[in-house]
Amino acid sequence: MHLQIQDIEKCYAILEKKPTDLNSLNTLGCYYFLAGNHEESQKFFAFSAQLDPTNPETHNNLASIYAIKKDFINARIHAEKAILIDPNFKDAANNLGKILLESNLYNEAEECFKHVLFLKPHDTESLNNLGSLAKKKGDFEAAIEYYKLSLEHEPENAFTYNNLGCVYLTMQQFDTAIEYFNQAIEKNEKFVIPILNNGICAMHCNKKKEAKSFFNKALLLEPNCIDAYYNLGTIAMQEQNYEEASSNFKKAYEINPHNLSTLTAIAKNLQASNLDEEALFYYEKALKLTPESDELMAKIASLQSKSHLYEPK
Repeated sequence: MHLQIQDIEKCYAILEKKPTDLNSLNTLGCYYFLAGNHEESQKFFAFSAQLDPTNPETHNNLASIYAIKKDFINARIHAEKAILIDPNFKDAANNLGKILLESNLYNEAEECFKHVLFLKPHDTESLNNLGSLAKKKGDFEAAIEYYKLSLEHEPENAFTYNNLGCVYLTMQQFDTAIEYFNQAIEKNEKFVIPILNNGICAMHCNKKKEAKSFFNKALLLEPNCIDAYYNLGTIAMQEQNYEEASSNFKKAYEINPHNLSTLTAIAKNLQASNLDEEALFYYEKALKLTPESDELMAKIASLQSKSHLYEPK
């Protein structure tokens, strides 16, 4: 859906006169979803679903928002509502499958993806999803088979080439992984993920200069790419360039202050720089995201006991 600013203004004008106009509510929901403002998008879709609980697309859109927010319980509820209303709604079935996959409910996820293939044989999204399921289960041969079958029906799909590369990356067959990542980039030169993955391959092969080049290229395409900043920070930290590492980790933190990996990386870097008090602050922020983490609790306890050694008697 491509929306112009005049379309949005028109929707708001309609809602001023008729606050229950479903088309305007759903259009604004889509607009904010595509803009990445999921909170605002959810408000419009939720009100629309309240007014018309029989629209399967609205429930599927809400499922997508909840899934992005990692609220898989509500995501599942809305995806199942969409399918209950329209059992042939393949987008909702694929969506439900991905939600179940993220919830580690592999058998139920597989049923959803295969249901889509029953509705639409050779559906490439379902084949890709089955590949992702097989990869998550550790069945790499099956994953490769599903992805290659998907390419037979959609040979220009950059995402599928990237998915194949990820399987070989997991198997630590880096040369083959790079071949597929490069093919993904050939299909779509602005596709950031395979560029990042090439950088990760370079890191695994201890080619740090080459890895940096890939991550900086990713930032040219996507200036707010957290993974690029995180990986640049990791390389700098490996090189004991703690100031440069701090700069990159904090850029990632500014983009998303609730990312567990970033918070932990900042803390470790500060600790390596002998800035224990600041490190403790970020470890504690990280612990709030995962209160059950024994590793974080141990690090916090260690820093707290260390600080007591230097307290004046």
